[in-house]
This record gives sequence, C-alpha cells and structure tokens, in this order.
Amino acid sequence: MKKVKISAAFATYNEEKNIVDCIESLKQFASEIVVADGASRDRTVELAQKLGAKVIKTTNKPMF
Repeated sequence: MKKVKISAAFATYNEEKNIVDCIESLKQFASEIVVADGASRDRTVELAQKLGAKVIKTTNKPMF
C-alpha cells in the first residue's frame, strides 16, 4: 500500500502563543507543513522554522 503524503498550509501573523501547539498537532498526520507569515513582529517565524515548517515570508495583506 502506498503511503499518502499530506501537506498542511496556513497563514499567520503574530501567532507566537499558538504556533507551537498548532504545528505539533499537524505533525501527527502532515508530511509537510507550510506557514505563510504576514510579517509577524514576534517569534512566530523562528518557532515555526525550529519545528521544521517551511516558512514563506510575505506582507500582511488586508485580504490574506
């Protein structure tokens, strides 16, 4: 049986308080985690990268 690969992607902005729990829960079933960060001013990007997520940095668009 082939192993299914699942990617999880989500947008963030200043989610330092939530990012660790979010990524840890996604690791249970996602083989890839992608975070599109809207120029956070806290440690969101640093924490996501430390947990192995691929981080795409962008601006915080009004209609993200």
